[in-house]
Amino acid sequence: MTPLNTVVRACSLGILVTVFGCGLISPTIPNIYLTETDSGSTVAVAVEGRVIVTLASNATTGYQWQLVDLNQSILANTNQQYLSPVSSAIGAGGQERWEFTARAEGTTRLRLEYRGPDGSPAADPNDIFQITANVTAAP
Repeated sequence: MTPLNTVVRACSLGILVTVFGCGLISPTIPNIYLTETDSGSTVAVAVEGRVIVTLASNATTGYQWQLVDLNQSILANTNQQYLSPVSSAIGAGGQERWEFTARAEGTTRLRLEYRGPDGSPAADPNDIFQITANVTAAP
């Protein structure tokens, strides 16, 4: 082994020890994926973890999911998007995807309601998605 190879390997090892040994790169916190069937449940998520909720929706009808209850200092809404339907049929429904990031330890209720163009509250229990999120310290 040449002296240059020895120096390169020693430096590489030193960088790996610094990055991983000092905690500069933390373990990945897994995402939590939820759908309509998870409504009513309680989920545990670590600070900096993400909760991703995907719900059936049909933007052509004027109905959409609306966030009606959430303590955003604990679990913040960080993204929302409409996913177009896979089918090309007229009036086919798609999905709404909501992303939340855990900001601080605590417990909060997350409630989404499927509301029409007039914004009136959901009357059908199937038009309500609700969970309790318990946010704990990151590992």
